[in-house]
Amino acid sequence: MSGAIVELIIKRPWAIVGCWLVVMLMSLPLSLHLGDRLARSHLDIPGSQAVDVMNELTDNFVNPYIAPLVVVIETPARTPGDPALDAWRARLRQRLASVPDVLGVVDSKPPLGLSLPRLRDAHAEVWFIGRTLRDRERSLLPPVREIIQQELPTLKAFDSAAQVYVTGAGVLEADIVGGTMGDSATAERRVLLPALVLLMLVFGTPLAAAMPVLLGAAACLLAMALLVVGTDWVGMNGFAQTTVSMIGLALGIDYSLLVVSRFREVRRGGASAADAVRMVFKTAVRTVLASGCLVVICMAALLILGTTDAYSVGVAGVLVVGAALAAVCTLLPALLLLGDRWLDWPAGWSRLTDSGWGAQKWLRWGAFVQRHRFWLSLGVLALLLAIAWNASRAVFGVPETRHFPAELEAVKAASVLKRLNGASVSQPIPMVVSTRDTGGVLGAAGVKQMLELSRRLHEDPRIKAVLSPVDLRPGTKAMAYRLLYANAERALQRYPAIATYTLSRDHRKALFLVWPQDAVTLKEAEGIVAEYRRYAGELAVAISGNAAFNLDYRLALEQRAPWCLTAVFVGSFVLLGILFRSILIPFKAILLNLLAVSASLGALVLVFQDGWLSSWIGLAEPINAWPLFIPVLVFCVTFGLSMDYEIFLLSRVREARSQMNEEQAILAGMGQSGSIIAAAALMMILVFGSFAFARIVFTQLFGLGLAVAILLDATLIRAILAPALLLLAGRWNWWPGDRTDQKFPS
Repeated sequence: MSGAIVELIIKRPWAIVGCWLVVMLMSLPLSLHLGDRLARSHLDIPGSQAVDVMNELTDNFVNPYIAPLVVVIETPARTPGDPALDAWRARLRQRLASVPDVLGVVDSKPPLGLSLPRLRDAHAEVWFIGRTLRDRERSLLPPVREIIQQELPTLKAFDSAAQVYVTGAGVLEADIVGGTMGDSATAERRVLLPALVLLMLVFGTPLAAAMPVLLGAAACLLAMALLVVGTDWVGMNGFAQTTVSMIGLALGIDYSLLVVSRFREVRRGGASAADAVRMVFKTAVRTVLASGCLVVICMAALLILGTTDAYSVGVAGVLVVGAALAAVCTLLPALLLLGDRWLDWPAGWSRLTDSGWGAQKWLRWGAFVQRHRFWLSLGVLALLLAIAWNASRAVFGVPETRHFPAELEAVKAASVLKRLNGASVSQPIPMVVSTRDTGGVLGAAGVKQMLELSRRLHEDPRIKAVLSPVDLRPGTKAMAYRLLYANAERALQRYPAIATYTLSRDHRKALFLVWPQDAVTLKEAEGIVAEYRRYAGELAVAISGNAAFNLDYRLALEQRAPWCLTAVFVGSFVLLGILFRSILIPFKAILLNLLAVSASLGALVLVFQDGWLSSWIGLAEPINAWPLFIPVLVFCVTFGLSMDYEIFLLSRVREARSQMNEEQAILAGMGQSGSIIAAAALMMILVFGSFAFARIVFTQLFGLGLAVAILLDATLIRAILAPALLLLAGRWNWWPGDRTDQKFPS
């Protein structure tokens, strides 16, 4: 099958290029819509209580203020009561209320006289936009922001310093995800020119340098188009676009380096262009396919986590690796055939570059490693373990708002709300309560149990205010509620707002909206959720909201991450075992990759938690916590990518073993693969490192984690520790397979 593909490419290179051109032209308009198709949330965990409760709130409750949008109006030069300001305010309220899915707009105070502070001072006020929960903010947020932007110039005409911000449950998430996609586009533009310069240093000729970038761009474009189609089946967020940008460019360039270098090597040996392509397919392309399969295993393992983040990175990773492999196996050989005569032009540059990146320096380095293999192994191992130890100090959670870009609208709104002592009003904790009593929550037993839950909530120092069927007016006594609901039907007829804001449609369940104190952190709010989910009273309490989503997200990762990592280990061991017919090689490769990733996470702790060199990447101050999904993503992605270098090195060693003894073969493998590994690693570090300068701290963690892992892998591990261990193990590296078999050269 592969032979037929090779011959087709050799006979019809223009047809192959033409087919790819058509694919790219079809992919371009699709890829432009990727940002519109990606979800704005990363906290969907199918099957979690937070999701189930939110679905129940959507289906069975009508309270429009369960998860309101919050509008913060700041007018430093005007005060309430100004006629011009009042007229503008009335017009804005009317326009916002006319937006589909908006059920009401109230200013300053939630409904039913809830005992929250009056969210207004001389120069700022807060509105609540009630909405249908089916909106999920994706469709409502853009038109609300558009109306505000249209009305803002009128406000600024009589108060130039005035500002209007929108925040609320999930708005910060939406801003972060949007910022992540913007960071991806910026990083792509930032990295292209340096990548071309670096490739010129590696290859020395313009055409050879342009081909890897072209392949990386083609892989990204095709993968983005496929993602647009994939969003119809799998919910994904902005991490999908970031993954495509990072992995597509890195792998496209990485694999192209190996193929182009091998093609030039064979051509300089006297083979024709067609024979060079045949040899490349027998050697380099096989290595690329093995490497790509390993990366796919690592990416697919992320799907085990079951979160939107994991689906985004996993699906995007599988698609972009597939696109990169397709391009390297078809488009690149065709381009090599068509551009063969210009591939080494100008010849003087090419020879100069080859001498700088030649095998002799790596052979001399390999000889040094051979002489000092034992002490070098101990030294490098001690250094990596010392860096990796810092990973044990990682604090996992969600960074505070101040760690996100100050220009984000939700961050600006949070600062005003904090000044108004209303920092928590946009993040209520909805609790759905039910009772086994046949009388339901409005029966005598149900009312008694709700009063007990209400009393406990009000006595909790972490909680500021509560809205429920037994928390309608401040200061109302328990006896008054017992008398009110003695005839529940008459009470609801007299006070219909009770049903609107606090009861399910069938009046069998009740809603407790709970607002934490402003000083309560997200981690402490998660503690509130966990505690009241274990409520020991007669009521069954189920909780949703932002804190509940974060808690369920963390618990899901803690439960499923070991299975994800196990899948990576087992898949890698089996693939490498089959590829090299060895037990020691895959075992050693897994340990070395695990060491590189652990050291990378330790470095992230030093930079982001301890503040070492953090100003270099624009981090104003150390972060208090970072999400658990970051180390899991870094592990899976890095594990697959860094294994490329293991395969590159071992394939060359295996090929050389047919012509020389074990130690000579290892040195020859280092000489033949060293420059390619170094160049590929530099390209990956350049691509990933560009994301370390992003605005969003999540993207910075992801990009820097990958860059550091590749740096450590390509230098300390692949250039020192891996060959040193190969030399120490000798022929036992290839046990129990045929230790002279050359079936998989590179």
